[in-house]
Amino acid sequence: MTYQLSRLRLASVGDLAARFTDLTLDVSASGVDGPAEPVDSILWLRNGGGKSSLLSLFFALLLPLRKDFMGKSVDRYLEDYIASGDTSHTVAEWVAQSGDSLLPPPRLITGAVYEWTDRRKPVDPDRDRDKLNGWYYTFFAVPGVLDLDSLPVHDESGRLKPMADFVRSLREIAAARPQQLSFAITDQRKQWMETLTSRSLDPALFSYQKQMNHSEGGVAELFKFSSTSKFIDFLIDLTVDAAEPDLVAANLRKIIEVIGRKADLLVDRDFCAEMAGRLDTLADRHGRATRADGNAAEAREAAARLAGAFRSTAAAQESDHEWFAGEEERLRAEALKLDRERNRVNDVANELFRIAATHRQATAIGARDTAAELSDDAKDEALAWDAVGPLADLAEAGYEAESVRKQMAEEERQTAPLRVARDDAAAALKARYTTLSAAERTSEEQQTMAAEEADLEAETEEGRARDNQKLATEAEVRAENLRGKVIEINSAVEVAVTRGDLPDQDAVPAVVLAETRATKRAAQAELDGVRKRRADRPGLRRSLDAQRQKLVAETATKASERDQFAAEHRKLTDRVDALATDTRLGELMQLDDGGRLDLWAEAADLRAALTHAVSTAELAIVDTRVDAADDDRALEGLRSETFLPTTREAQRAAEVIAAACHGVVARPGWELFRDLVPESDRAMALENPVVAELAAGVVVADSDAANVRAAFNTQGWRPVAHVTVATASQMQQALHAANPAWWVVPNDLALFDPAVAESARTERELRRDTQDQRIAELHEQAHADRVLLGTLESLLNDCPAGHLHALENTIDVLRQTI
Repeated sequence: MTYQLSRLRLASVGDLAARFTDLTLDVSASGVDGPAEPVDSILWLRNGGGKSSLLSLFFALLLPLRKDFMGKSVDRYLEDYIASGDTSHTVAEWVAQSGDSLLPPPRLITGAVYEWTDRRKPVDPDRDRDKLNGWYYTFFAVPGVLDLDSLPVHDESGRLKPMADFVRSLREIAAARPQQLSFAITDQRKQWMETLTSRSLDPALFSYQKQMNHSEGGVAELFKFSSTSKFIDFLIDLTVDAAEPDLVAANLRKIIEVIGRKADLLVDRDFCAEMAGRLDTLADRHGRATRADGNAAEAREAAARLAGAFRSTAAAQESDHEWFAGEEERLRAEALKLDRERNRVNDVANELFRIAATHRQATAIGARDTAAELSDDAKDEALAWDAVGPLADLAEAGYEAESVRKQMAEEERQTAPLRVARDDAAAALKARYTTLSAAERTSEEQQTMAAEEADLEAETEEGRARDNQKLATEAEVRAENLRGKVIEINSAVEVAVTRGDLPDQDAVPAVVLAETRATKRAAQAELDGVRKRRADRPGLRRSLDAQRQKLVAETATKASERDQFAAEHRKLTDRVDALATDTRLGELMQLDDGGRLDLWAEAADLRAALTHAVSTAELAIVDTRVDAADDDRALEGLRSETFLPTTREAQRAAEVIAAACHGVVARPGWELFRDLVPESDRAMALENPVVAELAAGVVVADSDAANVRAAFNTQGWRPVAHVTVATASQMQQALHAANPAWWVVPNDLALFDPAVAESARTERELRRDTQDQRIAELHEQAHADRVLLGTLESLLNDCPAGHLHALENTIDVLRQTI
């Protein structure tokens, strides 16, 4: 398979005067009707535009050795194109040249990424060139997954990824599609050149192209030869592998023999040319006669077949007409019968639907009433629990009010004598005030009498009259003052009686005062006792509050424990319900629809079923991967060699021969078979079991047969399958030998038929996608079963048998305690 360059991408690389930030050169057609196809192109740039830099970087991708760098003639190397802080990329896209495939041709991506250690360019890059690190990679482009445009060159912020991150991203993407991408990566240049060769990109061929581009007109200089021998040497170097001189000598000897036979062959050629013309005429006429006879025979046979077909068709038509007529009558009667039956069934179905709807309505009404009752009970219970706190506070306040009323009654009873004594004192004070008032009235009467006597003596004693008049005036003033005092005393007595200080207006104030003082002292002593008892009340109240708070805290704790156990019970119940009704577990245990698993009774069976399902899926994955590996090997051969590769055992035998016998070339038998037998005769030749057996084996040169036999006798490798090792002469003899009596299973046509091989490549690529999907599905099923097994084990560990019942009992005990 050959490739042609389609696109070249250069990122963060180049000389300062001709630097490529991120450039993609597209040398393909427009691709209007499909993917773009590469075309021969010319890149024109002015002097100093960067042509030499571009070619140097391109050839460094295919010729990574320092001695092969294109710019060494002007003392420039790859390290001159990588700057500090750079992660430089050179990537090429190649398109396979195959016109027979129905699918788009594969696109091969080859790339290189370079970076200095610590991303710092040394002061002397030539001396420290070993600090320049590089990775080389290749893969087949998969649109939408990984191609030239979607390489993870930049991170999410648009900055260039460091080389380590870039390589890791490539490997992660390739690990998801290993068969489609056929990814390979290495940091060894020798191994990279071998990888290119295995992908049908020969670095030796590009070395000549590099020499042609060393200077302007380099192509003409390359093909200027001073002598014939130099041209021959150049041709041999160009077309022959220098590592196999013996093969080159043998090929040259064959060419010499062919040239020596040239004179005889020319005579034979002239004779054959003359005979060919005549034989062509004869063959043409014979062919026309043969074709005419064949056409006549075919026409007669076709006419006979057509007449018979007409007769058979006519008879069949008559029979079919009679049968269809009877069938029409039967089907019409059956249709009427089925219509009547359908109407009857529809009536029954409608009645059943009505009855079912009635039952569903009754059930729904009952469920609604039950739900309403449960809702009312729940609301009542919630309201009851909400009222517990206020009722407790109200009860406590009632207790305190009753206690205060009792204390007040006790104080009323104890202070009753004091009130009686206070009333007696008030009565005595009133009596005292009354006595004083009577004395004042008596004195007033005496003075009035004395005034009257003085008036009687006034006539006789004028002198004494003025004196007496003065005394009388003074007495009158004093009497008026006494009358005011009496009035004040009477008012004070009334106020004292009204206020309760005197029992009545006739009470003696002194007596009442003495009694009041004694009562006050007793009341003060009683008041002190009451105050002492009242001072003791807050301590008792605090004690009762502390006890109430303790009870509230204990209730809250018990409620929290109840809620915790209820939550645990609810979670475990949900997990048990989920697993007991799990579709996958029901499928493994062959459970009927709507059934429920007993997780504890069937735990062992469930573990065994899940473990068996995981093991079965893993075995299927292994089998599918084995088939996929065979398909990958077949696809690799179909992509690189256009045919299916030989068997693994035969390929291993060829590798053992090459390792044990230096210089011996062992070829798969299919390669020699395809060289010796024309394409049109290959299927017929393989009907000979001997030829099929030798083609499936290994072929060596006749002169190397003894060495190969001796090598196998000393080697420890022994195949499982039968592998034939034959010489080229034995293969040629088998082609002309008679078929033996035994036979073999026919070989796959893709081993020798190019058209079938191309179809086989398409079929195997489609099958590989199916295998990848199958492996992914099996992985998902195995992972899901493992997770389900882990979930089951976790549930059985968290909830052993009887744990749910114990939780229910604990919740009931806590509810009763609360």
